[in-house]
Amino acid sequence: MATVMLSIISLVVCFMFNVHNVAYAQDQCDGPDNINIKFPEVNPPSVPDFKNDQKYTQKILGGLPRSVEVEVDPKDTKPIIQFSDKFHVVISPSLFGERGVFVQMKAGIDRDGATNLSGDDINILQYQVKCAAGSNVRFKVLKIEIYDINDNRPQFIQSVLNVEVNEVTPVGLTVIDSISATDNDSGSNAQINYSLSKADDAQFDGTSYFAFQSANEGIITVTRNLDFEEMYQLSGNDANNTVYKMIVTATDGGTPPLSSTMTLNIKIVDNDDLGPAFEYPSCITTNQATSKPCIQPEYTTSVTSDVSYGVGSAASMPNTITTNVRITHNFAPSLSCEQHQPSCGPSNQATGKLCIQPEYTTSVISDNIFVPVDLTLLPRPADRNNMNLPVDMIMYDRDTQDHPVSCSVVNTIPNGYQTFFRAAAQQISDTKKYKCTISQVRSISRSLVSEVRLIVEAAESSSNKRVDYATVFAAVNPRVPFAG
Repeated sequence: MATVMLSIISLVVCFMFNVHNVAYAQDQCDGPDNINIKFPEVNPPSVPDFKNDQKYTQKILGGLPRSVEVEVDPKDTKPIIQFSDKFHVVISPSLFGERGVFVQMKAGIDRDGATNLSGDDINILQYQVKCAAGSNVRFKVLKIEIYDINDNRPQFIQSVLNVEVNEVTPVGLTVIDSISATDNDSGSNAQINYSLSKADDAQFDGTSYFAFQSANEGIITVTRNLDFEEMYQLSGNDANNTVYKMIVTATDGGTPPLSSTMTLNIKIVDNDDLGPAFEYPSCITTNQATSKPCIQPEYTTSVTSDVSYGVGSAASMPNTITTNVRITHNFAPSLSCEQHQPSCGPSNQATGKLCIQPEYTTSVISDNIFVPVDLTLLPRPADRNNMNLPVDMIMYDRDTQDHPVSCSVVNTIPNGYQTFFRAAAQQISDTKKYKCTISQVRSISRSLVSEVRLIVEAAESSSNKRVDYATVFAAVNPRVPFAG
């Protein structure tokens, strides 16, 4: 009886031991059928301490199975990375203070592909885990996520961008929409903000005139009125140097952020927005770079009157031509009609005159045949160093487009004397300037007017037909009497 009891007890103990062993073996592989872990990417040439840095070790099972193998997932027909190339399995009763099965990275993986597109990124690696405990074997799916770290700087499509912007471009208009940078990272690490700054070697600060429409778009708009002429003057009258040189910075959203730069050259080009101008050294000026060189240009001169003394004269009115004449008689003395009867056409009537409408020829000598004369101009205000120093009437187009400039007398005070003067422009060699010569072509009666103001117009030959005006104060001087 005792023997039977011992046998029964032995069987129970053996059964319980086997049950415990089976349960224990099953516990070593217990866990979810789908295991998900994460590792940070490692961008070569960085080589961290994989073995001792805990972020490169991830626990996948809590037990201590007999063996664990990680194989290619049968569902993954094109495995990107072989597990054994980058990872290995560690079964340890105490790894970083924990018991279980661990996957440990042994070589870095660069998550980011060659482009900023997600198609060539390495985000998820999928494998099959074969866990053996006792005589039991269990299979699980292991997904390893390679998460992004901010290890890429933004990259511009081009390192230098040169554009031209017309000076009359209105505020708010988009002038550049082609600035673009890419970042091979993902998420916030790939989000890019743009900013503008003045280049260290720039003469002009363009950040006051241009700005990005929004920080995350490569669109630049005009924020203030542009002025080519001011830049042109400050750059030594060199149209090639009217450039805003700026630095565009692209900064990503990583921690810490990474950035890169490119150079942006915006050349301001001239537009036909300024008319011609008169200039002479002593004129009234202003300090504004874009103003005319002379404010209200004025000149003085004198013109010839047709009044003479001791000789008969006819008054000259506007729009008429008069001439003082002196008649010199050269008739043959005491000749009668009868003596010239053969040629005079006699009357057929016996009682009629011998000559019908007798006619003779003679000559006259004018004492006022007017020869056009160029006016000598004195500036107003006069040159302080030489009050009687004459000047040329100089005109030029203030734009760099250098349109030809013509001149004309468009009005007079008193009115009506325009035809008494002629104005002609001639370009000064090797310059953009023109000389306007004003000539008096008809005499003026001082008995009618002592001064005539000429309104001279300088007009550029362009579609805009911009003009400027100068005033010439012409004193009418008495004519020297004819002596004879």
